[in-house]
Amino acid sequence: MAETARRARRGWVVSAIALLATACGGGDGGGTAGQAPDTLPPLSTDDVPAGARIDVSARDFLPFHAGDTWVYTRTSGGLQAGLVTRTVTSGPDAAGLLAVSETQGADVDVSHYRIDGSGLTQLDPLDAQGFLPGLFAALPSFEAYPTPFYPAGATLRHVRQGSLQTDLDGDAKNDSFRVETTQTFIGFETLGVNGEATEVAHFRTTATLTTLTTSRGNSATFVASEDSYLASGLGLVRADRSVVDGDGQPLEAPYRLDLQRATVNGVDRFAGAAIAIAHASLVYDASRGVYYASVASSDAAFANRIATIDALTGAVSYSAPVGSSPGPLAVSSDGSVLYVGLDGSGEVLRLSPPTMTEVARVRLPVDPFFGQLFAEDISISPAANDVLAMSMNRGNSASGHSGVTLVRAMIVQPQRTQANIGGNRIAFDATGAFVFGFNSQSTEFGLRRLQVLADGLAEIQVTPTGGGFGTDLTVTDGLAVIGNGVFRADPTLALLGTVAGGRDCIKLPGVAKIACHAADTAQIVVVDSVNFATLATLSYGGPGFGGPASSPWRVVAGPQGRVAVSEPGAITLIANTALQ
Repeated sequence: MAETARRARRGWVVSAIALLATACGGGDGGGTAGQAPDTLPPLSTDDVPAGARIDVSARDFLPFHAGDTWVYTRTSGGLQAGLVTRTVTSGPDAAGLLAVSETQGADVDVSHYRIDGSGLTQLDPLDAQGFLPGLFAALPSFEAYPTPFYPAGATLRHVRQGSLQTDLDGDAKNDSFRVETTQTFIGFETLGVNGEATEVAHFRTTATLTTLTTSRGNSATFVASEDSYLASGLGLVRADRSVVDGDGQPLEAPYRLDLQRATVNGVDRFAGAAIAIAHASLVYDASRGVYYASVASSDAAFANRIATIDALTGAVSYSAPVGSSPGPLAVSSDGSVLYVGLDGSGEVLRLSPPTMTEVARVRLPVDPFFGQLFAEDISISPAANDVLAMSMNRGNSASGHSGVTLVRAMIVQPQRTQANIGGNRIAFDATGAFVFGFNSQSTEFGLRRLQVLADGLAEIQVTPTGGGFGTDLTVTDGLAVIGNGVFRADPTLALLGTVAGGRDCIKLPGVAKIACHAADTAQIVVVDSVNFATLATLSYGGPGFGGPASSPWRVVAGPQGRVAVSEPGAITLIANTALQ
């Protein structure tokens, strides 16, 4: 039965029924048993709906190209049960033949199709060829989605019945079967696809298979059903699947697939679409090509975990819980270490990606007046993965900065900078000898240079800036970027220029470009980092644009040509050649 359960995940659920029948031995396999005739006579009927069909040829509801990939969230019982990836692994060839794999974890199933002007046809839908010759001869293919579509509400019905031409029960007599398939085009509907209202074509497909054994005259019945939703240019965006026996008892927990990412004909169809994740911090691991997000304690399903987001596909997976209210994150350049501050306990954890196994933890100091201090921002030294700078705050004060401290080998060093006005946003320089800090909590808005000492940190330089409240600081390729201002990350701390109309700017690594979130619009502005000339303005469907300038938005660089926009409730992945 393990093979049965594995195959029940397959893209078209009818195949699971046949495997249940064969693997479990007909009437002994959990289907409905009852007295029946010794054999079922041959029968073949097709009921084709009447009425004018709907031409959808210009809308491409069935896109299939070599390498096309769709990533779905699988949900069962209201809980996420992993990711399912469908990929066109071969074809379509000149005859329209193609293969589609469906992968979940280590399980991979492959289905074969033919696509042409009459629609999408699945070949050997019951996996019967080779061991159930009678069933295969009766149903060698199935019209998965006939085109043009039949009228809304119309049902296409096929019945096949006869000898299996094989002996399931071991009495030297061939057993028989009956299979009935129906497909109803429910009609066009509006469905939320990755946060966007999208018109979809809704189909309901049901297949009922009955096997009859001659030795006992017992029958076993299995029913599979799928409600599928197709979107123009995307294909399958949602599927609700179930497999039950003749008494309606589930043979596998019903589940649902929701499209999360799609690359169709070489185009990332969700570049600029938001992934709903309530999170506190977002960082990019270039060694693995993934983002890490600290999931808020308020998240109903994945609270207090680390989300891993594929930067190309947007596929999301989650760690086990790591602690109370994970907040700021920092990942080492080699991807071997991820630090996370816990806003619930005042501790900082050292985790080992990709499993997010805890390696060590340290508790930050307790202030004699304000109590436990918490990590606000974390930066890892480029010289050593076990050396990190942390700005600290006290959660019960409006101006809660409590200095910047150094941690070596998970031991808090005694020498730290002053409290109240200091660098609450921090970043190491390229050498690891200095830390830059920016005060985004008071109107002083000072950019600082801190020296790394044997026993901690000391502030050695401050220069005023035109930054703002809630503004971030990033240091990349020798440039310190604060809000829309670009400074030299050296002892001069000299202002090089500003990006008109930009905020939350970052230097894109390895290219002479700066990317900024455009104030109060769902746009990314790309400018030249030398002369600050605008190179491109990229619009995207961000869910929260239009908020106040102090909104905690962040732009995070990803792979070349890609960035992510981080808002408290969503992460938007953006890909464009202008970012290269």
